[in-house]
Amino acid sequence: MPQPETPAAPDQVCESWARFVQTTLALFMVIATGLAFHYAAPTRPDDLKSEIQQLRAQVQQLRQEQAMPSMVLARYRNSICYVYGVYAVGFPGQPPALRTRLSGTGFLIADGLLATNKHVAQPWFGDAQADELIQRGAFVAGNACMFFVCPATGRTCGGVSETSGRKCLILVPEERIELS
Repeated sequence: MPQPETPAAPDQVCESWARFVQTTLALFMVIATGLAFHYAAPTRPDDLKSEIQQLRAQVQQLRQEQAMPSMVLARYRNSICYVYGVYAVGFPGQPPALRTRLSGTGFLIADGLLATNKHVAQPWFGDAQADELIQRGAFVAGNACMFFVCPATGRTCGGVSETSGRKCLILVPEERIELS
């Protein structure tokens, strides 16, 4: 009697599936190994030399930038000035309604010529109390009493400390202010 054909044994299905999985994993490993060699390949010596040159240039630039403030300070330390004084705002014939001290810094750039910022040279601009008084008709008494002292040179300028009769000019951006 002939025997009936039996469908594929379950062992054959498992064996086919195992071969498929092995082939897929082997293909994956080949691709992963290729990518690893591509991205992890050692760089060429020329590339390393170029990178070292760039890093040296960056380090040199950082050293120069780090030394710059102390170099500027050493070169111009004798021209750095301390500015101090008092200004008064008031009405004619009356005592000042506002009297305020001021201080700041500037640079002596020539004999009797000081460079500073406007908020140091004319501190009443931007002062809310002074602005209110000036809008009501008050004025800044004189040009304010200011002194500019450069400790390294001992030179002074401005206010009553100037005995030569010369005026002290203060340079602020786009403006010259004369102090008598």
